[in-house]
Amino acid sequence: MQNFKDGILILCNELNIHKLDVEGNEQATKEHLIGPFFKELGWKRDPKTWRAEYDADFNGRKKGEKVDYAILNNNEPLILIECKPYSSKEKSLSARDGQLARYFAATSAQIAVITNGIVYRFFTDIEKPNIQDTQPFFVFDCSNPSDSDIDSLEKFTSSHFDAKLIKEWAVEHQFLIKVKNFLINIVSKPNEAPGFAYYLLEHTYSGPRSQKVIGKLNEHLGNLMNQVLGEEIKNRFSSAPSKNQHLGSNSSNNDHGIITTEEEIRTFQTIRGILVGAGYHYNDIIYKDMKQWMNISYKKGNNWFVRLLFNDVEKGILVKNVFENIETKIPKQYYFSIKGKNTFVKIEPNDIIMLSNIIKLSFDLILKSKDTSFDDENEEVKTAI
Repeated sequence: MQNFKDGILILCNELNIHKLDVEGNEQATKEHLIGPFFKELGWKRDPKTWRAEYDADFNGRKKGEKVDYAILNNNEPLILIECKPYSSKEKSLSARDGQLARYFAATSAQIAVITNGIVYRFFTDIEKPNIQDTQPFFVFDCSNPSDSDIDSLEKFTSSHFDAKLIKEWAVEHQFLIKVKNFLINIVSKPNEAPGFAYYLLEHTYSGPRSQKVIGKLNEHLGNLMNQVLGEEIKNRFSSAPSKNQHLGSNSSNNDHGIITTEEEIRTFQTIRGILVGAGYHYNDIIYKDMKQWMNISYKKGNNWFVRLLFNDVEKGILVKNVFENIETKIPKQYYFSIKGKNTFVKIEPNDIIMLSNIIKLSFDLILKSKDTSFDDENEEVKTAI
């Protein structure tokens, strides 16, 4: 029997296949994207449960207001759904939230959703009763759903729906998101986090906490945080069971004469951990091993952003792109040189975490770029471990 997660993943794949076919057409978006989504959540499209063009007049002052759909229970609205045509140019929908807020205030619904069939923004009234919050408490994106997103989405199925419990979860979820974003800011720019250096000194330093001491600590915070995170990521991945690879004590061979070393695998895991920690999806980061190097890529083997050069006497990595003021982005102890459109950094595999910033920069650029040079599709692509 198909479980909820499998059903959602299959559905999301289908919606992403069809989204361009309905682009710009609201009715087609409703029929081929939004309808199937709520059907997968178990909501029956019968007159007692599913009502199109539901009246949402606000205290009689604005006549003729109608929300696209309402999910009902005993003729009372549980969920309001405002639909917009899918557009590849407008993905966030944030500019459309105000219209939904009027409908929410005009009805007794506890949950409101605005969607273009791919992105679903869920709202309630945490801040002020009967007034829709300015920010959604949950966003589900069919283009790249995570396991935790799918787990959260299950709360909105017909069999699990409980408005009171959802609102309690929403309060906690919003709080944890704020804490997570705060921690991400500390990790990515620790020297800019107000009071962070002072807090560390309080717990580790017995001398006077002068501005000079705080400034000195700030100089090293970035590298210290990267080292700590790298060690933690390495420990977690090294203790995780391997799913698709059976590495011997030193290496793994295949029919193409490619040798995949444990050193390369550990480095790949560390780089993937860096990007997962920055909010990117685990399964999108893959590796593609070659005879001379290993590419770390985004989704497809030829979309590489880091190339591991561990088979040479002089070990290092090639980072796609040359960045402005690159000398400020690479720790001074590591030699680097420009190789055409890319940057070579001489570094030992165990130190790769020290290049977290430039790895993230390279990855961000590959997301924005259509450049797929170094197309090595004749070689085997190895996916997640």
